[in-house]
Amino acid sequence: VAEVRGFEVVLGTGDLVRTGLWAGEGARQLHHYPTGFGPGLDALFTQSNLGVVTAAVVDLVPRQEDFRLLMFSFPDGALSGVIDRVRQLFVQGTLRSIVHIFNDKRILTMTRSTQVATWTGVVAVDGTRAQVALAVEEARQALEFPGGAQLMAIDRATATGPGADPLVAGLFAVHSGEPSTVFLEGMYQTVPGVTTPENLDDLDRSNLGYLACMPVVAVDGPTVVELVDRIEGTCAEYGLVPAIAVNPTGPDYLETVTNLYFDRADPQQADTAHACNGELHRRLYEDGFRFYRADIENLRYLTGRDTAPWNAIGMIKQALDPDGILAPGRYCPS
Repeated sequence: VAEVRGFEVVLGTGDLVRTGLWAGEGARQLHHYPTGFGPGLDALFTQSNLGVVTAAVVDLVPRQEDFRLLMFSFPDGALSGVIDRVRQLFVQGTLRSIVHIFNDKRILTMTRSTQVATWTGVVAVDGTRAQVALAVEEARQALEFPGGAQLMAIDRATATGPGADPLVAGLFAVHSGEPSTVFLEGMYQTVPGVTTPENLDDLDRSNLGYLACMPVVAVDGPTVVELVDRIEGTCAEYGLVPAIAVNPTGPDYLETVTNLYFDRADPQQADTAHACNGELHRRLYEDGFRFYRADIENLRYLTGRDTAPWNAIGMIKQALDPDGILAPGRYCPS
């Protein structure tokens, strides 16, 4: 909730709560101090069933003088080293925004290319021209180690020019704050025979099935390799190839998104994907990995484990929603 300066929330009791500083409608309503007065409550309403957020004050990102999209591709054996170098780039301040590192399963659905590297990373750098030039050079020095990554620094002309790869154009648009459908378009290409609806947001109009497993780990090369090996090995047992993204958010932790795609009209495909996703959650938890988000099916498993202070969360739920009318069972024991 780092970008949030205040929430307006309706509780299960019907009461309206505002977090942060709300100073009325006048010029003093600056929301400059997000902590507010008294205990901070924002995190209670960001991944929970404790209230319905009806309004929020969020930071806008200022547009800087210069902008580049860094894309770097590398083979499987370089994953550990690249993760450790990305962490160092965060520590020294070269990188300031989330890094997305996609496996080939995910990338192949969004590009005209038929052959891609096992891993492709993307991250935006912006600032003054001098700052961007320095960031590009430092990233190149860090990532282009022997056997490591090959880096491209993409500007707007390259991303939007004639013949630009739709993957590059879409990623540039997303990272520069412009709407793009590249990820949605690519998602519908993951399962043969699944038709793309006219409205890409209308998942219920297609047979595309989509599951996710989302563990969170330290930004540590060997740990990430171990996690990826566990995911790929488990999926292979079910005959599935996962689409994986490992996303360092800074020097401390890395969010992982593992997607399983299937044809919902095929009962065997659906059963296999759901069984695989459940097994992923169970095996990873038993191996010591933890999760930053989960679907309804696997919440039933995780809320029975020590993943959160469930007793305290239950007491808060009872106080804010005594009749249990808001999303029962979501991030809270039933």
